Amino acid sequence: MSFERQMRYISLSRRNSLLCGSHDGAERTALIYSLACSCRLNGINTFEYFTDVLNRLAYLNPNAPDEVFRELLPNRWMKK
Repeated sequence: MSFERQMRYISLSRRNSLLCGSHDGAERTALIYSLACSCRLNGINTFEYFTDVLNRLAYLNPNAPDEVFRELLPNRWMKK
C-alpha cells in the first residue's frame, strides 16, 4: 500500500475528529485510526483484530506485565 493512500486515511480521520465532541474523544479516535492503519500495513483484517483483542482484554489482569499488552499490537498479534 502506498504512503499516499495511508495519508488519505489520516486526512479522513482528521476531518471526522471535528465531530468527536471533546479533545479526549478525538485522542481516542486517533488511537483507533492508528491501530486500524497498522492493521492494514500488516495485512490484518481490522474487524478480526479488534474483535480478538477486545475479547482478550476482557480476561486480562489490569496489572499484567507490559509485555502481555505489547503482544496485542498489530505487528505482534497472532490470531487464536
